[in-house]
Amino acid sequence: MVSLPVVLAVTYLFHRSQRLRSSFLAYFGLYTFLNGVLFFYCLARVFLVIESFISLRAQPIGVFWTPSWLDMIPHV
Repeated sequence: MVSLPVVLAVTYLFHRSQRLRSSFLAYFGLYTFLNGVLFFYCLARVFLVIESFISLRAQPIGVFWTPSWLDMIPHV
């Protein structure tokens, strides 16, 4: 979760740099790289969310057993 704000901060700082604006190739290359990083970051986050819900389909039977020590705790 931290990497996305870092990428955006780096993009902002490089955008503000006058030295980088003078070189179109460096400017274009930086934005192409950062857009690629942002795209793959979002793709990875979506994959993790989808994979977590898919993994709920095939739970082993032991997931539904109550541990024996849990019966000793009074529930209010």
